[in-house]
Amino acid sequence: FQKAQDYNTGNKLNVTNWDTLVSAAKDAQTASQQSITDLKALTPSSLDCNANGAVAQQVATFKVAAQKTRDSLKAYKQAVKDVLHALLAVKGTSTSTDTKTTEGSN
Repeated sequence: FQKAQDYNTGNKLNVTNWDTLVSAAKDAQTASQQSITDLKALTPSSLDCNANGAVAQQVATFKVAAQKTRDSLKAYKQAVKDVLHALLAVKGTSTSTDTKTTEGSN
């Protein structure tokens, strides 16, 4: 994601909805990082089978947190893909425009 931002800045591409895409990716990145932190905090350290229902509750809570983490990581991945697709679209447009300009000047 950072490399995509650097590429856009370095090449001064004009992506129409760049700010919106970057904002969505940053929000998704923050949410995924938070869900990873939350999941690490829920990792069961010891399971006592003699505890009445505590093991089942710990496992169920962990499974829900793991699913939330997977979903947030998928959302982040999609947001980064959206940024990359937007860069590729603009890069493709500028390349074809440059080619046409070069061909027309001959």
